[in-house]
Amino acid sequence: MVEVPPPPRTRKRGLEANRELEAVVAEEPYDDARWAVLADWLLERDDPRAEIVRAEQTRDPELIAHAYHRLHRTLLGPRFRVLARHLTRCSWRCGFALSWMITSDDDVLDELLAAPAMRLVRELAIAPPGRAMLIDLVVQKVADAPCGRSVRSLELKTDRPVPVTCLAALRLERLAVHPKFASTLEYAPALAGVRELVIAPRDRSVLAKLLCDGAFPELRGLELTCLDRTLAWTADDLAPLLAGTAAPKLERLAIHTPRNQRELARALRRMIEESPLRTRLAQITFD
Repeated sequence: MVEVPPPPRTRKRGLEANRELEAVVAEEPYDDARWAVLADWLLERDDPRAEIVRAEQTRDPELIAHAYHRLHRTLLGPRFRVLARHLTRCSWRCGFALSWMITSDDDVLDELLAAPAMRLVRELAIAPPGRAMLIDLVVQKVADAPCGRSVRSLELKTDRPVPVTCLAALRLERLAVHPKFASTLEYAPALAGVRELVIAPRDRSVLAKLLCDGAFPELRGLELTCLDRTLAWTADDLAPLLAGTAAPKLERLAIHTPRNQRELARALRRMIEESPLRTRLAQITFD
């Protein structure tokens, strides 16, 4: 009887890096055409992430989840089990995380920022746990990491003051902030590229500091929430916005007021309707 030798062991292939192509995607991280080119490259090279690409092409949630589960170690590294527990509010494409909520500023954050899967994050939320967290330090770590070039949306779920200057290292297009933090926010050149702003200021003076003359030259969407009737914004508070000297390219405006403050909502609607701003708005929402 002839003994058949066992098949030779095949070495598991590691991830291949195409830094130039990643840089192209990072330049316009919402451009589907660029992601399609990256997906084709992964398939042509038979990169381990090609399994994910093929699963995503089926649009079958179970196949996609299975592919990511199989490649967790490859995407995150040897401590993938520890790191995976810190991947909160993540969405994925081609083996790269698109969105992520940071809840830690320790060594785990450093490891995650260095992981191959986190190189093209475009939407980031920072939500500190119960203990103190240095938000400006976290933002600087993100800016220094590969994903610093691709992050376009930042949500700050913290009530601690954060120096606006620390945001200058990111190319932000969307900024959403916690009400307490909004009360310390002032317009600065670091925010000049923001195209969408979501705030709920607890102090009327914030509007004058934030929506001042020359502020937000690229802003297209603004969402304002009035938390209580004591704010009762006036035409003076919103003067630069109403006149178009702040946010001159604004197209979408949403104003939210407390449900029991219909009179305030009517006054704000009348204020907007009677201003030059109304003719520039393509979409306006009051609720």
